[in-house]
Amino acid sequence: MRNFKLKFLVPLTPTTLNNVSPLEHRISLSGKNREGQFFPLKKLSKEVQKGTLPAPVRDDKIPENAQWLSGEGAGSWFVWENASAHLKVSRYSPEGNIECTGLYENPNPSNAHPDNSYQIDYPSNCKVVTFIKGVSRLHFERVRI
Repeated sequence: MRNFKLKFLVPLTPTTLNNVSPLEHRISLSGKNREGQFFPLKKLSKEVQKGTLPAPVRDDKIPENAQWLSGEGAGSWFVWENASAHLKVSRYSPEGNIECTGLYENPNPSNAHPDNSYQIDYPSNCKVVTFIKGVSRLHFERVRI
């Protein structure tokens, strides 16, 4: 194996100074932050997150019995119905487009299927769906058919 050296005028380090230096028109800013140190917001609790995005006006394509589940900057409408041994769940975008539809089953067969008195809860997406009523929680997983 043959050894050789590469000759570079600028060291190969991923720094802004080296990337910007070759440019003709550059502006250098002082490294001091005039507003003080930056501290990210504290992590929000689930109670605060649930109210982050209010339910939008229901589109005509979204069924009347759909429930809104808000998220961080987004949300979806959920509709469910019993389908023999499974639960059929459809998830709609705020614009009324179907994001996913599938059959779900409860891994704990002793738990009942949710009726309209249950509320959709976290985590709920196209893979898993969670329902809550008081302290009772029902968790369903998507079935491959």
